[in-house]
Amino acid sequence: MWLLAARDHTGTVITQRQIDTKSNETPASIPLLDGLALENTVVTADAAHTQHANGHWLREHGAHYIAAVKGDHPGLLTQLRKLPWHDISLDHKDRTLSRGRLEVRHLKTVAFRHLDHPGAHQALRVMRWRKDLTGKKTMIEQFHFVTSLPPGAATRHHARHPGRPLTTLGWT
Repeated sequence: MWLLAARDHTGTVITQRQIDTKSNETPASIPLLDGLALENTVVTADAAHTQHANGHWLREHGAHYIAAVKGDHPGLLTQLRKLPWHDISLDHKDRTLSRGRLEVRHLKTVAFRHLDHPGAHQALRVMRWRKDLTGKKTMIEQFHFVTSLPPGAATRHHARHPGRPLTTLGWT
């Protein structure tokens, strides 16, 4: 049996749906969320769920999304890679040391009007440097995302509701 689940920001599963054995999780994502109160919710999704139909559906139901973009969306990924990231200021930097490795992550966000995804207002890029402290091997990775959240939405939310996270759902 294969299940697709939606969970909140605390990790609590709020709904799940069995996936047909002759299918995959992509067509089950909208039926999974149908019937949930999604107004002003942010839905996070991996690349399998970064589909135009999902973006349209979420926006029609008052939800926002943050969706990963990988090689299965070559046009959108190319568009994101060609953005002038070197001219965009750093929004956040994180450095962690654990499990024998050092990780440094940089987040940049930028608002663009013509992203090829429904309702997309911003592009995000995360650069991650991971250094193995035992073997001295370093990996560098880039991750791209699109979001329907308008610039400053998270900042405005936290100013109005200190200590209360954005209501988020994620497909797992």
